[in-house]
Formats: sequence, C-alpha cells, structure tokens
Amino acid sequence: VTTFMDVFRNAYGEKALDLDLNNSIKIATALSVSYEGDPLKAKTDYDRLVKFCLDDKKVGGSIPLCAELALEITKSGEKFKSHVAGVFIETYEFLRTTKDLNLQISTALDIAKRVVEIHPVAGKNYIAAMKYSLSKDGLKLPIEKSLSFAFEIAQGTVPANANEISDIETERLPANQKE
Repeated sequence: VTTFMDVFRNAYGEKALDLDLNNSIKIATALSVSYEGDPLKAKTDYDRLVKFCLDDKKVGGSIPLCAELALEITKSGEKFKSHVAGVFIETYEFLRTTKDLNLQISTALDIAKRVVEIHPVAGKNYIAAMKYSLSKDGLKLPIEKSLSFAFEIAQGTVPANANEISDIETERLPANQKE
C-alpha cells in the first residue's frame, strides 16, 4: 500500500510528473499490487529511470515517454532480485558515449532495454563483448556486426545457479567455466 501511494503521488502530483489519473493508477498498480518482485526495488528503479530519462543531458524525453519507458524497464526486472536501473543506464551511456558508436538516443534506448530484459548482468556482458568486438586487439568487427555479436553474448547470460534468481552481480560463473 505504501509503494502504491508513493508511486501514485509521484505520477499524479502536480509538482511531480503530473500524469493523468488513469496512467497514474496504471503505473502505481503495476509497480505495487501487480508487481511480482520487491515493490520497494521497483519504486527505486522506476524513480531513478524517470529522473534519468527526463534529464536533458541524458535522454531529454517527455514526461509521458519517460513514465512509460521507466515502467517497461522496471517491469522487466521483476523476476530478479537485482536492480535493473543501473545496468540499463550503464548500457545506454556506453552506447551513446563510446567514440566509435555514438548511437542515436532511440537506438541506444532500444538496445539497452532489450539487453536488460535478458538479465540484470547481461549489460556488463554486452559492454564487454562490444569492447572486444570493436577493439583493434580484438575482433575488429564493423559496428553493425559488433552490435549483433554483443547481443548474442548477452543472450547467453545465465545466473550461476539458474534455479535461484539472485543478486547476480557477485554470483555468476566466468564464461570459460561450466557448472
């Protein structure tokens, strides 16, 4: 109930996002009553993602766009104990600021969202694969092939113990080690 009210106030409040009543209720319900994970984690991720998205130096999105994007990304992490906001932001910023990439905002948002939907640690694997695939000491692939290669690597992200979804940051197997 506390999470519902906090999220609703932040979505509907005139000095907050100032969304309409229906969207405010939809977001508050999705991140509390309907959320299958920890609603406090959801609220933290959602708030961080909205703030990031609204920042003109980051995404500079509209309030409705940022509210919806933050909801989608937060919901994608409900089956994990780890937060998804930080990984999403790190992946997005890598795609936007890496000299050889400098992807458009919409493309970077789409890729970061798809990567985070795989698993919270998939972003780290994606970034490592991108660096290696673009490096002159690595694969030296063209950008399009690097994007595909890195996504394939990210899709292979599996928790150390696949039966127990946990805070994977510290509990994953190295790529060269089998269970």
